[in-house]
Amino acid sequence: DDRSKNPKLNGERFIKYYNCVEELKEVAKEIGKPLSQLAINWLINQEEIGPVICGAQIPEHIEENVKSTEWNLDIQYLDKIEEILNRYNLD
Repeated sequence: DDRSKNPKLNGERFIKYYNCVEELKEVAKEIGKPLSQLAINWLINQEEIGPVICGAQIPEHIEENVKSTEWNLDIQYLDKIEEILNRYNLD
């Protein structure tokens, strides 16, 4: 499994990523959307990012991905997400 070679998935870096995700889950819960939709919607709102390519293993994943385009993140949540990401300084 190549994931064991990824430094982002091991040791201290993993803990940093894990904690960041846990905070983002709270934002998703606050707005009543799954974390996957929050992530896709956030990516769509980034001017410097072109097309967003989303994976899916089953038809339901495709449906969930499409639902992330049916709503918009309020500026307060965009700011909150940026604050979280900046605090963890992910690379």
